[in-house]
Amino acid sequence: MIPTVLLKLVFDNLTFYTKHTFRKINKKMNQFTIFDLHNIQSKYKKKMNDEILSNYNPRFLDASDNQYITNINHMTNLKLLNASFNTGLSDEGIQNLNLTKLYTMHNYRITNVNHMSDLKELYGYGYLCGMTDYGIKKLNLKILDASDNRNITDVNHMTNMEELYAAYDCGISDKGIKNLNLCILSSMNNGKIMNVAHMTNLKLHIK
Repeated sequence: MIPTVLLKLVFDNLTFYTKHTFRKINKKMNQFTIFDLHNIQSKYKKKMNDEILSNYNPRFLDASDNQYITNINHMTNLKLLNASFNTGLSDEGIQNLNLTKLYTMHNYRITNVNHMSDLKELYGYGYLCGMTDYGIKKLNLKILDASDNRNITDVNHMTNMEELYAAYDCGISDKGIKNLNLCILSSMNNGKIMNVAHMTNLKLHIK
C-alpha cells in the first residue's frame, strides 16, 4: 500500500484535470484538497460551473469571464477571488465569504463587500465596476485600485492604506484622500488629485 504522505506528494504535482479525474474514480484521493482553482489552464476554467464547484472548497479561485459560476458561498476557505468582467457572480453569490484579496474589474454585479472584514486588497477598477463608496465604507484596505471607477470618491476612513491606484476617470479627488499617508499613489490623468504634500510616507507618485 502506498503511504498517504507519498500519495499527497504525487497528487499535489498533478494537473487540475488529473486531480479532478482521480478524485472521481478513486475515493482515497478525496482526502486531498485542491486549493488552487486560480492558476489552472484557461480551457478548464471555462468548464467550471456551480455544480462542479460544489465539490470544492479552494483557497484561490478565478471565476472571471465565466457566467456559469453564480454562487460560491460554500467556499469558506477562499482567500483570493477573481470575479472580474463577464462573470455570473454577484453580491448574493459571495455574501458568506470573507476574502483577503478580491478582483472585481468591470463587474457591475458586485457592489457591496462591507461584510469582508479580512479584505486587504481590492481591485475594483473600470467604468463598469459596481463598487461604490457605500460598498466599501466599512473596509480598511491596504491596497485599492479604483482607476476609471468614478463611483469611488472618498477613502479617508482607510487609515491602513499603503497603495492607491486612482488613475484616469476615477472619482477620487484631493478631498477624498486628505487623511491618508500613502506609500504608493497612482493618479495618472486624474486632474482631481493635485495636492499630496501631507503624505510624508509617499515613495512613488505616478501622475
